[in-house]
Amino acid sequence: MPTNIPYCSEVWDFFVGCQPVSAGCESGPNRRPAELDWFRSVRDQCAAPGVPFYLKQLEIGGKVIALPELDGVVHDATPWEVHDE
Repeated sequence: MPTNIPYCSEVWDFFVGCQPVSAGCESGPNRRPAELDWFRSVRDQCAAPGVPFYLKQLEIGGKVIALPELDGVVHDATPWEVHDE
């Protein structure tokens, strides 16, 4: 792995230059379970430096739901809503 490329998951100060983060559970008949706490952690880590977070889908009650609420909020920040200043 190259050492000169910053990774957002490891270098939070670099978030200013990162694209919006998109997350969601797997879909399909053989999907693996996803932990809600993982999505909460990613959301919170994005919120601290102001990185937009997009939660594409979650498995709720055995069904994959598009643009679900996570703790009462739909996280639908999309790349086309992000503008350079």
